[in-house]
Amino acid sequence: YKNFEMHIASGSDQKELRQLCNKLQIEYYFKSINGSPTPKIELVKEILNKNNYNPHEVLLIGDSINDFEAAASNDILFQGVGEDWLIEKSDIKIM
Repeated sequence: YKNFEMHIASGSDQKELRQLCNKLQIEYYFKSINGSPTPKIELVKEILNKNNYNPHEVLLIGDSINDFEAAASNDILFQGVGEDWLIEKSDIKIM
């Protein structure tokens, strides 16, 4: 978080997600915490636009097909975690 701007884009309810991050005292690691009802593809698009990020300098790390689709739809790199089939969809391999 000191070297990179990080955001959360989740399918979870935004209000509950922000409360959880606050309770866990991790909210300061993230520039923004975003959730439903906005679809993940739109959340990522909004983060890119609001922060004027170059899509070719952004990495989405995720554990679901929705994460992969959000990265692909917004033309950003993707790193899957968890399931082998999702890791295989990764653009890069983080060790």
